[in-house]
Amino acid sequence: MEINLNNVAVVFTNGSKISETQARKLQRKGIQKAIIMYDSDATKSVKKCGMMLSKYIPKVLICELKGDRDPGDFTYEDFVKVTERMYDPLEFKMGRI
Repeated sequence: MEINLNNVAVVFTNGSKISETQARKLQRKGIQKAIIMYDSDATKSVKKCGMMLSKYIPKVLICELKGDRDPGDFTYEDFVKVTERMYDPLEFKMGRI
């Protein structure tokens, strides 16, 4: 997947949660696509966040991180590699039951 960084806005959450209020604000800003990229130990939060965001944003994708990788430390190459395989929220949730 080719990544165009010209229209990318990075949003850091407090921990691994996002509220419905925050999701509505993203919706009001016209955000059409969200990529969730939390640490590998936050699977439960990722499932919840993905399902909730998909109520407000048309396209939500989840990157699955392996090991102890922290997205805040990623290089551009790390970002490209991890975005080669992304999941929609339902696919991610069902694959981790």
